[in-house]
Amino acid sequence: MKAMKALLLAAGLGSRLRPLTHALPKCLVPVKGIPVLGHWLHLLEKHGFEEVLINTGYQSEKVLDFLDTFYTPLRIHTTHEDRLLGTGGTIRANREFLAGGSFLVAHVDNLTNANLGELMAFAAPRLTAELPVAIGLFRCPRPRECGIVEIRDDGVITSFHEKVEDPPGDLANAGLYACHESVPSLLDRVAQETGGDELDLCRDALTRLEGRLLGWPIGDAFLIDIGNVEAYERANLDPDLRIEFPPGRTDVGALLSPMHAL
Repeated sequence: MKAMKALLLAAGLGSRLRPLTHALPKCLVPVKGIPVLGHWLHLLEKHGFEEVLINTGYQSEKVLDFLDTFYTPLRIHTTHEDRLLGTGGTIRANREFLAGGSFLVAHVDNLTNANLGELMAFAAPRLTAELPVAIGLFRCPRPRECGIVEIRDDGVITSFHEKVEDPPGDLANAGLYACHESVPSLLDRVAQETGGDELDLCRDALTRLEGRLLGWPIGDAFLIDIGNVEAYERANLDPDLRIEFPPGRTDVGALLSPMHAL
């Protein structure tokens, strides 16, 4: 397998996390004492990724300061968006970095311990221009509140059901996408049809591709959306939430500076 690359989406305003995000961008709010972006960088490292691009926006200077002091063997790149482009727009704008093979796209405000290496190993040999994306899926405890997908035994997604009263299952989008290198070109075509460059990967593109997508359940791994204050507080107080760190780096206090403390 070629060197694995990832795009971490971290540029959002974090409006649902206010007042926490008055002082911090949402990717730096600490969970169990560590900025959530630090959790993601550790997870990528653990599962064999070598290079990552992080998009920044709101309070980007604090993100850059954090990255300057964070140790990781990952090669880290950043790209700033004065105007948020959406998932799909960010992929289109950074096609040169993402070229050369399959890549991962993930939302930083979805905290998980999913085996990202297994996702890429599952997806990379199967992805083509005709089957361009594998979506990580989790079992939603309240299916009527989520977008639910149906998949065949071979892993192909056959339909999407967006917050319906009687969903046909409980598998929902985990915000993890293994993408074929043709995805930027796919999004170019969607942009031409919609007439705009602000695109959401799932809403604007993937929902058009029923029968041409793969689904990969994350199994027993946890997935927590920390995008709102209630969920964020629940994650910090959950005694069962355990996050592993690379050997020799269990002392996480050095990752925090006064600006990261709440």
